Amino acid sequence: MNERMRLDPDSSTSNGSRHQSNGSTHSALHKGVYSHSTNGHSSPPTGTSSVFRNGSSSTIPISKAQSFFGHDREEVTRLLIQGLTDLGYHASAERLSLESGYEVESPTVAAFRYAVLQGEWLEAEALLFGSLPVEDGGGVSVSNGESHHYAGLKFADGADQDELKFRLREQKYLELLEQGNLTSALHVLRHELTPLNQDTGRLHKLSSLIVCRHEDLNTHEKWDGARGRSRRFLLQELSKSISPSVMIPEHRLAVLLDQLKQNQISKCLYHNSSTAPSLFSDHMCDRSQFPLRTVLELSHNNGEVWFVAFSHKGHRLATSGQDSAVIIYDTSTFHVRFTLRAHTSHVAYVTWSPDDSKLITCSHDYKARVWDSETGRCLLTIDRHTEPVTTAAWAPDGETFVTGSLGRQSQLCLWHLNGRSAYSWATDYRIQDCAISPDGQRLVTISPDRQIFVYNFVTREEEYSILLKTKMTCLSISRDSRYMLINMTDDEVQLIDIETAEIVRRFLGQKQGDFVIRSSFGGADENLIISGSEDSKVYIWHKENGTLIETLEGHSTGCVNGVAWNPADPCMFASAGDDRKVRIPHTTTSKNETFEYGSRRIPTIDPDKGKAETQMSMENFDTKRIKLDPLPRPEDMLIALYQSRVSTLLTDDRKSLAVRYQFGHAIEVLQGTAKMQLCMFAANMLISMAQTAFPDERKYASTHRLQQLVKTAREDVFKKAGIPPKYWPLLRKLDKFIALRNTNAHESSDSFARLLCSPVYKDTDLFFKWKDAFPVVCNKTIEEVNASAVDQLSELL
Repeated sequence: MNERMRLDPDSSTSNGSRHQSNGSTHSALHKGVYSHSTNGHSSPPTGTSSVFRNGSSSTIPISKAQSFFGHDREEVTRLLIQGLTDLGYHASAERLSLESGYEVESPTVAAFRYAVLQGEWLEAEALLFGSLPVEDGGGVSVSNGESHHYAGLKFADGADQDELKFRLREQKYLELLEQGNLTSALHVLRHELTPLNQDTGRLHKLSSLIVCRHEDLNTHEKWDGARGRSRRFLLQELSKSISPSVMIPEHRLAVLLDQLKQNQISKCLYHNSSTAPSLFSDHMCDRSQFPLRTVLELSHNNGEVWFVAFSHKGHRLATSGQDSAVIIYDTSTFHVRFTLRAHTSHVAYVTWSPDDSKLITCSHDYKARVWDSETGRCLLTIDRHTEPVTTAAWAPDGETFVTGSLGRQSQLCLWHLNGRSAYSWATDYRIQDCAISPDGQRLVTISPDRQIFVYNFVTREEEYSILLKTKMTCLSISRDSRYMLINMTDDEVQLIDIETAEIVRRFLGQKQGDFVIRSSFGGADENLIISGSEDSKVYIWHKENGTLIETLEGHSTGCVNGVAWNPADPCMFASAGDDRKVRIPHTTTSKNETFEYGSRRIPTIDPDKGKAETQMSMENFDTKRIKLDPLPRPEDMLIALYQSRVSTLLTDDRKSLAVRYQFGHAIEVLQGTAKMQLCMFAANMLISMAQTAFPDERKYASTHRLQQLVKTAREDVFKKAGIPPKYWPLLRKLDKFIALRNTNAHESSDSFARLLCSPVYKDTDLFFKWKDAFPVVCNKTIEEVNASAVDQLSELL
């Protein structure tokens, strides 16, 4: 018999036969749920069925063509009807059903759907499997008086009917437990579930729930009860075993569109955008939008850098390694925010809390420390491990965390933030790395002995373990909690499905054998895999097809030990190397228009090394941090320049000269402002020194008095105050520093005027807004202030 869901309005059959009624209305088929219900969505009541109106069975003739551009016409039409209903266009769906002569599903299927969602389990079984054997499996329902016989639905190839019965009766059993009806639940367990001879382990676990409080069912079974989504989830699982020609899976059109988009993404090697591709055109990302060029190089670590980690919001970057320090950078400027120095040996691992307010550092000094990321203060020290602490992982709630070590005792422990031990796993292996899935369901560990262990993080029980042929060095888990990423010492990175323990994909090319090399998920939707390598390079693969996209020259010598992708900026990642550097690649706007400050360094004070060091490119600025009102900061000048001008001027080669000129002018302005600020700071320091040299004058002496005293003071006065000789000549010129500090009543008036008079802002609203302020503050026009440069600053400094 034909399996198609063609509805013939002149016939009394549907899908081969039509439900017959003889005055009885007890069947679920008479509950009024199928005329407008498709896949669980109901249209507004209209008083008419989907195909019959006012007793008329006439329809508009459809085309006799059997295909739609090579696709089955009936399948396309039924998908469109379902899609229109999902979109809420119920009248349009009904009109299309009437005009085409097709309906999404038969009344029997609709009745089965209703029975499952309403918890009518006997009715659901009868509709699914049939109450009497009938040769055809097309879903015939016959009602005669008080007797109702169903032929059952057609199953998909390979469907296990006993397993389907087990799933239905399992839901029935759990709901009875939830209601507290233990007698009926026990009857279902003994007489309905046990005879099916399904998974014995599962049956024993269900038996143990008899003594469990019904409030704890959710925790033990990951089951949200009859009022939750458990019935809908059951329906989705059952529908997978029903022939799709009879019961179209829910939201099938949307699923097909998602698959189409995913297919385009999988074929786009350089896809690195969180925006879904448009359905209107073929998708392909440009290589120029991929982070290929290093725009920043950080060199504050005093040894090999082993680990890098961006915070979850992308605002901070932590680096650690051979020295005992952990350096925290602000990623908006990449200035050092904190240097954490409490450890006494190498720091091999760093991990941020879910809300980025804290971080854990793990060291070879046998300790793990918890830090406040806002103050840099150590909050907690874990010192109960007897060997190097190699790894740590936060629970999703941020209230507890796990540490792992290479010791033979207390290798894997769960801690509260107050330092109290919450749990310790009885393991007989050392911990190389560990990770907790973002959904909080699993804890995964790897050991130096080639084993992977997967635990249920809720119950603390081991679920399974895997013995591999080669050693592993690192572990990470995807944001969707589906996959683990493992680095192998045989030049391979493996993607493993956590649920099935199967290897999904292998990524080849990087070099690894003797050292700990780390990999990471990357890109906008974690559709990339990135790894360090022992050949000083960074390797990037496409996660979906395993293609090696790029091999980037990472560092000058040694290994690239660790990599991390910025979760807030898909166009930025970091790599850590044996050359004591952290490199930050980012996207470039043009091959010829990337400006690095290496040739013209802009002074910034490094609090750790006390020297000027800046290496940035224009693309690295965060344009959201522009603050030009009321007064621009030095770093904002270049930010504004980049946002306002560069994108519009890079249209042809001729205009690149204008860009270079404006960029050069902005650097000149920036240098002038930096000198002025340094002059002010130096003047304040010299005033403090003068007060130290003349303590009797500290309380009452004015700056004018101090200028006179230091100019005529003998050297033994400075020597007695402990002032180094190199500052004596500067103290003699204190009057000049103070004069420059007070120039024009505001230390930045000159620089502000030069910025506003530059070609960048000369004719903008900003210029006209501020030009009238200069006569008030400086008694000069903005043009006059701009003309008076402070050339003697360089000589003084």
